[in-house]
Amino acid sequence: MKASEKSHNTPESENSKFLYLGIVVNHKDLNFKASNSYTAWIFWFGDYRVSKVKHKDLCHFGQHFHRFYERKRRSVSHNWHKGVLEAIKEYGSPDTSEYNQEELICYAEKEFRGNSGHKTSITKFVLEKLRSIRDKNQENNVDEDSKVGASNEVKEMLDLIINESKSKEDICLACYSTDVVDYHPLFEGSICINCKNKLKRTYFVFGDDNIKYFCAVCACLGNMVVCSRRGCGLVYCSHCLDDLCSPIIRRNIIKQDPWLCFICNPSAEYPNSLIKSRYDWKDKIQILFSQNSPISNRPSIPELKKPIRVLSLFDGIGTGLTALSKLNITVECYYSCEIDYNSIAVAKKNYPGGITLLGDVRSLTEENIKSILPIDLLLGGSPCNDLSLANPYRKGLYDIEGTGVLFFEFYRILTNIQMYNSRSFFWLYENVASMSVQSKVSITRFLQCEPQYIDAAWVSSQSRPRLFWGNLPSLQDQLFIEDGPNLQHYLLPGRKAAVEKLRTVTTKSNSLKQGSEMRCAVFTSSNSEETNIDIIELEEIFGFPRNYTKVEDLTKNTRQQLLGRAWSVQTICMLFRCLQDYFKQYE
Repeated sequence: MKASEKSHNTPESENSKFLYLGIVVNHKDLNFKASNSYTAWIFWFGDYRVSKVKHKDLCHFGQHFHRFYERKRRSVSHNWHKGVLEAIKEYGSPDTSEYNQEELICYAEKEFRGNSGHKTSITKFVLEKLRSIRDKNQENNVDEDSKVGASNEVKEMLDLIINESKSKEDICLACYSTDVVDYHPLFEGSICINCKNKLKRTYFVFGDDNIKYFCAVCACLGNMVVCSRRGCGLVYCSHCLDDLCSPIIRRNIIKQDPWLCFICNPSAEYPNSLIKSRYDWKDKIQILFSQNSPISNRPSIPELKKPIRVLSLFDGIGTGLTALSKLNITVECYYSCEIDYNSIAVAKKNYPGGITLLGDVRSLTEENIKSILPIDLLLGGSPCNDLSLANPYRKGLYDIEGTGVLFFEFYRILTNIQMYNSRSFFWLYENVASMSVQSKVSITRFLQCEPQYIDAAWVSSQSRPRLFWGNLPSLQDQLFIEDGPNLQHYLLPGRKAAVEKLRTVTTKSNSLKQGSEMRCAVFTSSNSEETNIDIIELEEIFGFPRNYTKVEDLTKNTRQQLLGRAWSVQTICMLFRCLQDYFKQYE
């Protein structure tokens, strides 16, 4: 029995830092190619997927269970918890075959301490899942995350569709399965449930260049052709172009500069092409990400994009406005509720005339809210000090003398906007990941949606795990790729990083120290002397320009405190990229 910390093909999240539970399986049970000497095929519990993982990224399930389960159990998905229980049951079989959830966890707590034994047999449950994967793989001719070319049988079926002897609606446009459940949201044709879910997870996964990672047709990785229109970001893999158009068309597309894709230029003629955009694809994407909660209803993608109107509660130093600016989204007005004098000074210095201050969030009345409507985006991250488990004196969510209760100010304003706004709007609420289960459940009950766990380490060189609630399409069941630079990327010349990623930076100066020995994160190249992160390096690590917090009379310690309370700009950009589909951008 194995677990993986860093596999590039683990379920739910590429390059994930979570512990995923799986078991080494024989490639012959899957009709896959044999793995090489430094990799193994792993079946993942919970997701029932198989992927190839390097041996160095695997660790023993029993030996490492306690360390990872306690750290992650409060902040990860239902599938992860289901996978843990299935893995325990598999590990202890046949003794655990009839155990309930509580009994399985008790078994693990008792049996796994110091246990280094290895599971040598595989249960009927896993063998049946492997057989299902093998059968589906043979049907679709797909054995990895990257799509492979169509089989001769599939090519014959595609020819029948081109000759109008068979309907395009009868096959999944992404994997060519005939087990279709819905229409493909972007292109004429259908889609199977697996590919629909995959497209949903990957649709808003962008790189730093605003180009998407995954093919718009099949949601797979591979060699991509990129649309040239600024702001589109759609990519098309070579296999989809070869199979659904032709190799000749693909080569002609590559020669075009610029090339506008099937969505951006639907009138382009591609003889016998099966990739044709839907005229109502924006509505179909909207439906794909629709939510049932009335508080989570989001706007439709407009034909004519307008500037965005924002209300930011607990605004701090203006992270939200910085992220919108980086994404070139035109802001009509940005209302800010903030009471910290230094935070206000920093925001006003960087955005003179660009922020309308509304004062204390507790003083924002119903009439005040009506006067600034309509609002397109509501942001808020109430203070986390009284919610964080790191604070032994935390007062929790309901103590009126603490700051945790400020969450209810966000909820009050959210419901007021929902009541009086003339149009649907987006909203986002953030708080610390290390809160109690009770606080997390209470916030979720009020906001009527589950939080998404996101760590800034995925897109920057600082670990900053947070929970995000909201109705942004990029939050719903999305895949997040860890593609962030290491600490060395942000350092000034003549300085070397002692660690790849900083631990979470807080308002306390000792948060800049690393590890149990509290060592400095940087040393000089000349004499290897340890030194602290410079404040302008820290600003860039958070995603702000250099000297963003440099305001007259502010000490470096005060500037660090301001950053320690801020959001990661890179994280917010990752979440806000979906807004480019809805609001006007400037060149």
